[in-house]
Amino acid sequence: MIEKIIIKNFKSIKDVTFDFRDNHENILCLLGKNGSGKTNITKAILYFWEHLCDDFSSNSICDSVNPYNQTAEITVSFDISLLRRKAQNNSKLKEEIDYIDKKIGGDSFLNPVNSIEIKMIQNKNGNIIWSDADYNIRKTIKKCFPVYLINTRSLDIYTWEKIWNIISDISMTKPKVSDTEIIDSLNLVFEKIFGSKYLDVEKALSEIFEKQKISFDKYHFDSKFKSAFAMRFGGNIFQFDKMSLDFYSEGTNSYKYLLLFLELVSKVTAFSSKYPIILLDEPEIGMHPNYIYEFVRCVCDNIPGNALLFMNTHSPELIKDIIKTISDTGNTNSFSLYQVSYNKRYSIMRKMNTKFLFINKEIISLNETECYFYDAIVYVEGKTEMQLFNNYYLRLVFPKLRQVCFYLSGSDNVNLQNVSVENINLGSKFKFLVDMDKIISYNKTSERFVKKTRETISPLIDESKLKRLNYGYYENKPISKKQCIDKIELLLKNKYTYKKNTHYIEDNDFSELMKMILWYCRNENCIVNWSTIEGELITYENIDKFILFLNGKSISKNKVTQHNGICKIADYKEKTVLILAEMNGKTETQEGTKNSKVQYQGNDLQKDLLDKKTSGWVGEWLEYYYKNYLYGKIDQRVIFEKDFPSLYKTLQIIENMV
Repeated sequence: MIEKIIIKNFKSIKDVTFDFRDNHENILCLLGKNGSGKTNITKAILYFWEHLCDDFSSNSICDSVNPYNQTAEITVSFDISLLRRKAQNNSKLKEEIDYIDKKIGGDSFLNPVNSIEIKMIQNKNGNIIWSDADYNIRKTIKKCFPVYLINTRSLDIYTWEKIWNIISDISMTKPKVSDTEIIDSLNLVFEKIFGSKYLDVEKALSEIFEKQKISFDKYHFDSKFKSAFAMRFGGNIFQFDKMSLDFYSEGTNSYKYLLLFLELVSKVTAFSSKYPIILLDEPEIGMHPNYIYEFVRCVCDNIPGNALLFMNTHSPELIKDIIKTISDTGNTNSFSLYQVSYNKRYSIMRKMNTKFLFINKEIISLNETECYFYDAIVYVEGKTEMQLFNNYYLRLVFPKLRQVCFYLSGSDNVNLQNVSVENINLGSKFKFLVDMDKIISYNKTSERFVKKTRETISPLIDESKLKRLNYGYYENKPISKKQCIDKIELLLKNKYTYKKNTHYIEDNDFSELMKMILWYCRNENCIVNWSTIEGELITYENIDKFILFLNGKSISKNKVTQHNGICKIADYKEKTVLILAEMNGKTETQEGTKNSKVQYQGNDLQKDLLDKKTSGWVGEWLEYYYKNYLYGKIDQRVIFEKDFPSLYKTLQIIENMV
């Protein structure tokens, strides 16, 4: 079995280690974007095996970023204890194990050496140096630990020729009789099958081969087994369900090939002295989700503990299925997830905490596993935020949003834990986006704001963070986080009330309180809306444009009079707050919930302004705004910033994560 693999300075890989000695993992999934370096990891493993019996290569594999790195290193540790046991019944293998013992100072009986470490060092000029293993040892290792690579993008899905290599590996061994006995036996059998004409043809071919000095390598036992089994099963051309392979789609052929491949590989360890390493590159290509599930089941059922599987994937569906399937089998220690990212021209690898995912397997969905493939994640509270950040027109102006995963966490902390960067050890950058009511609440009796103490997401209640003394810049002046939090505590002692006959607060201390909360939280990976996400979309600056947008919508008949009255209000701030309340937003004291009504002309303001058939106003508003105020403009972002100043800052923060 493989105990450890270390890769250094190979292409984009600076230093990566896979250690299987403690957890006995044998199914590894590598996640990451195109170009992150997943394929370079499997290339390094394949490169090591391809050159095990060579001392020179023309391939350039060394780190090209750092000119001082003159060598690439790949080290693999092998556990040969199982080989030693099988050697008791295999004379050829016993000779090879005895040779290894002799060379590395072990003793088969008194002091057996069960771990071999082989290091390949290649210079930039192509010279390869092998440490701790001569040619014969490396040849034995290469034979006993075969590598199978399947790249579904270049898979030969219409002949399946490589399947015969696995079939030969299952039982490949030295024939038990001499070459003469083999030939005599085959001649008798084939003459019986094909008639006397067979012997005439055999004689003619022998004469031609001898005349042309053509011979065959008698020690390539794989060719004998290929021929033997091809004859036994009636040919070497595969069919599926009695139909030629080219009858089926590429996706179906790829799927059936992989299932056949995995089941055959499982027999390699059962019938031979071999412990394979399987490299699968994007096996999900062309597969229907149902096929992916069946493929995952086949992986879990057919990869034995003494084999090793590396699987590169871009499929959240595959990861979801494998987490649930592995968990169902109870063999969770056999599986690991690695996130591979690319930073400063190097591949960075992180091992994810899968144990927690297995605990919550029943609630792991595509929403969760999709997050594992992004370098940046923003956790949002509701569907309005999802409509906003996934909006086509907003992404025309802020194209980097496409590179960010927006995860709808809602109020379910269990779901949130399944995608928490810190909890499952993701290397992704992350931000929480929350409304102000998750940070502070307003007490009508005392007319003061107080910190929310039950919201685990709020940075203001994390005592460990409050004690940090690291500095930042607030309004271009240096300030420590402790100084900031002390100032927030002081401002929270003030009383804050609406300006007379309005629903907004006009107080410099209130503005300072809000700005300091926003600044502090942003430095703790938490973006806070001034009021709500609706308040980011309906602003003092764009209220007249928003009213024009509403004029083209279908407004509920029983709310038309109220709305028309609000639109005529001269105080643009009051007008904005009330229209925001009509659209189910909240005021600055967070009024607007079921238990706290907003008053208009002595009555509770009626909400849900638009007819239900016109739901989805966020997307429609952004489309209207883009087509009427941004389309064809060179300075689109400048215009957007003027009308959505707070949202613009949020979008800048999110884009800077990429």
